[in-house]
Amino acid sequence: MSEITVKILKSRKIINSKERLSLGPAYQDHDLVACTQYGTPLNPANVRRSFNKLIELA
Repeated sequence: MSEITVKILKSRKIINSKERLSLGPAYQDHDLVACTQYGTPLNPANVRRSFNKLIELA
C-alpha cells in the first residue's frame, strides 16, 4: 500500500475510535473501516449518490 493510503486508514481508525467512545453502547462495532458514525455499514445508495456528486464536480 502507498504511504498516503496507510495514512488515510490510520486517520479513519482514529475517527472510528472517537465515535465509538463518544457513543458508548449505542455504537455497533462491526470492525469496519468505512461505516456510519454509529458503526453500521454504509448504505450503498448513499455511497453511490455521494460518488456521483463528486464525479459531476470533477
